[in-house]
Amino acid sequence: MTDQKSDYYEQIRASGRVFAFLALLLGSTAGALTGVAIRGLFDEPVITGSSAVIFYAAFGLSTLITVFVMLNYTIMSLRVSDNAVEITVGMRRASVAIGEIGGVRVAETQSRMSRAMSAKGRKSPQMWTVMAVGSGVELEIAHGAGTRMWFVASRDPQALHAAIGSRLATVRGEDQPDADTPAPEPVSDAKP
Repeated sequence: MTDQKSDYYEQIRASGRVFAFLALLLGSTAGALTGVAIRGLFDEPVITGSSAVIFYAAFGLSTLITVFVMLNYTIMSLRVSDNAVEITVGMRRASVAIGEIGGVRVAETQSRMSRAMSAKGRKSPQMWTVMAVGSGVELEIAHGAGTRMWFVASRDPQALHAAIGSRLATVRGEDQPDADTPAPEPVSDAKP
């Protein structure tokens, strides 16, 4: 019989409003591009010459940027295993060994911009998040002689904190926390 825990897995998606906005943006740019192109094929062109090149390039680029944002900033997967925390956001991946994590805490719910602006003299954390998700945990990671901070988004930060905390306790040889122990309160940098 082994004492392995099952992996913690979470897939975090941006809110439906973000997807709706991006779909509206993609639809309007693609519709305008298609409409002007079809009109130019069957009737008098709406725009000609260098203006047409600029128009098609701008709307084509706008469509590509929207698709890029949809693929890279709206869906994130997170897995906590006995050995590592693995994060995938679009085409970016990161992994940190459990033994390299010095501490974990539930972070105060803030927007991405607010979190970066509230660093107040300390280096802002590397953010692993998707659009419109402000809750998560902060990881303190050993990095050479110093430490670095990661913010990892989660829809259920208490469960993520518990998953990482239990694996940290196992690695450090500490007793497991009781199931009745309440989840920690979010940490805030604001002074009373």
